[in-house]
Amino acid sequence: MAGKGVRLQYVTVDYAASSLEGAEQKLLEGWLLKTDQEMLDGPITRRLAIVDIDPNTGALVPGARYQAATPTRHYGHYAIADQTDPTEPAFQQVSVFTTVLAVMDMFEEPDVLARPLRWAFDGEQLLVVPRAGRMANAFYHRDSRSLQFFFFDALGPDGQTIKEIFTCLSPDII
Repeated sequence: MAGKGVRLQYVTVDYAASSLEGAEQKLLEGWLLKTDQEMLDGPITRRLAIVDIDPNTGALVPGARYQAATPTRHYGHYAIADQTDPTEPAFQQVSVFTTVLAVMDMFEEPDVLARPLRWAFDGEQLLVVPRAGRMANAFYHRDSRSLQFFFFDALGPDGQTIKEIFTCLSPDII
């Protein structure tokens, strides 16, 4: 019989530093969310939805696919094709979703608020945009009911781009 829950993955370290020589190469850690709430592709739940937009075209990017629990796999999970590639959209979608959900869960625990979070807008679903555009920033946008994460180029000593930094993958920013 399948369990009631989902295995979620998230970045626990600054992935920009993780590529340094001798650094741990495993970027994702797991979290088992015990829940009977409906989980949808995106990831999407009743209270949190990832809306990923291609920053170059403005087109909506397909969300990470939810794989439901089965008789042989006790918990559902979101598919991430390459768990070592932080530029993969599903990697970013699942990681930021899990981190935001974990922070919400932490604040709702009995020894903190002991109640569900309430947003400063009518409705209960917060939108999260992992790649809202190119700039070194991330912010809450009240009018759109969303957390917007951006990305920027990290430059080497010669001024050339050495990698893109995604704020949606920084646990300190989220």
